[in-house]
Amino acid sequence: IVWGDVGHLCRPYLNQFSVDSLYVIAFQKGEKGSEFGHLNETENDYSISNCGEYWLKINSESNTIINKLRSFYDRTNDLTPNDFKEIFQKALDFPELQQYYHTEFDSTRKQVIIKYFGEANHNNLIGVTKFDRQVIIRTEEEIKQDGIKHYFGLGDWVCGTNSVRMQLYYPIEGITLSLMFKKINNEWTITSNSLWEE
Repeated sequence: IVWGDVGHLCRPYLNQFSVDSLYVIAFQKGEKGSEFGHLNETENDYSISNCGEYWLKINSESNTIINKLRSFYDRTNDLTPNDFKEIFQKALDFPELQQYYHTEFDSTRKQVIIKYFGEANHNNLIGVTKFDRQVIIRTEEEIKQDGIKHYFGLGDWVCGTNSVRMQLYYPIEGITLSLMFKKINNEWTITSNSLWEE
């Protein structure tokens, strides 16, 4: 959750960030319900300072900068095949997600399909299973051609040092699952999550 200004905080109003635009933002940790933050704000939330230059809207001129930032900060290449397997397995087995599979009404959903994404080597997902079946990857073209409705897409993937934030969306149910992973004692642990219906 990112909290904006209410009139007396040194923060930008969030309505100045355009929907469907991309930004690079330097976030600050949230304030726990103090005079410097919102009443319901926690230290697990975020804010943006208005006292300086803390965000950059991506446009054609800034794309080069963004690509350099991504290559510098993105640690996806540091992940091992076991890391990928553990992260995706925990995401697909996330307890709150289970009610949306509806395999009791549609047995074809027992074959979990993930839409191809370009951020990682898909061979790293070999061994990720659901309903005792290997999860498979299909391109967007294959999904359209075969009329597949029950697939997962990767909406967001941000990999830092020993941390991954990912979003899986499931269009047939209109849901998105956002998970934050941290590697603690050599095991990937979900440290925060949210699931919402559109």
